[in-house]
Amino acid sequence: MSTYPPRSAALTLSAEAELVRKALIKKGLETPMLDNGLDSQQKYDRIKALMGEVVSTLGLDLVLPKCMSMKFFPGWITSTSRACH
Repeated sequence: MSTYPPRSAALTLSAEAELVRKALIKKGLETPMLDNGLDSQQKYDRIKALMGEVVSTLGLDLVLPKCMSMKFFPGWITSTSRACH
């Protein structure tokens, strides 16, 4: 069985969550989180930019109809000309 580094002290898990984590480690299913030196905002900004490149490369449309909630899609472009189905 692999050993994983302990979680950062900044991340506090509930007793139940820790039991789940230990069970996943035991089964070899837990994905370890390694400290990459990026804070939450840096991670968000980098992922947002890179996902934009992936979506663009795939030719997917990022423009949402105006009626779709921006609460669920922050930062995405909306179009007033697109109808909702």
